[in-house]
Amino acid sequence: MIQMAGMFVAIYVVQVLLRMRVDETGGTLESVLASGVTRARWLTGHLVNAVAGAVVLMVLFAVSMGLTAGQVLGDTPDQVTGLVWAGLVQMPGVLVVGAAVVAISCVMPRWSVPVSWAVMVSMLVAGPMFGPSLNLPTQVQNLSPFTHSPKAPALAVT
Repeated sequence: MIQMAGMFVAIYVVQVLLRMRVDETGGTLESVLASGVTRARWLTGHLVNAVAGAVVLMVLFAVSMGLTAGQVLGDTPDQVTGLVWAGLVQMPGVLVVGAAVVAISCVMPRWSVPVSWAVMVSMLVAGPMFGPSLNLPTQVQNLSPFTHSPKAPALAVT
């Protein structure tokens, strides 16, 4: 479940980072840049917003899941702690998706929205959620960053 939450948080990151394209095409970026904000600072603001929001969402999901598991299984503090760490372990995969969106937006701005969503969907389909059940080759499954995320808390993180 926590790995699926990481995938859903990655969808949030894609949506937040594609807001940059909306600012460019909608004309709001021009007024921001005219006020003395550099393009690098504008990009950094979007990145900080996406990463901070992703961490908050992941921690909230993990705490909620930990509280629920603690009520059912007992030992609520250990459940919450273990699941928060398991949630944070998913963040590198989420950040890889965000980095791909930023790279796509910089390289091909006109096509950034459809290509970013195509990359996101392909990472979900090729990843651990659907890849094994579709009998995709291991090389194709390994293209998804979520395939490389540890299966915490079920397995120990090494």
